[in-house]
Amino acid sequence: MHITFVDYNEQMVSILTKKFSKLKNITIVNDDIESYFKTHKECIDCLVRPANWYVKMTGGL
Repeated sequence: MHITFVDYNEQMVSILTKKFSKLKNITIVNDDIESYFKTHKECIDCLVRPANWYVKMTGGL
């Protein structure tokens, strides 16, 4: 299994990169999720979008 984290926040990308640097099956990408999905949808099996503080997942893609 390969896991890709996508975030547009450069600071978060930096933190995730440091935390997961030793794991070969994890990739960290600095992009927004919609753009990443549009360009990689053929190779994505599952997409998980975190909920906000109120656990509402109404943002969609």
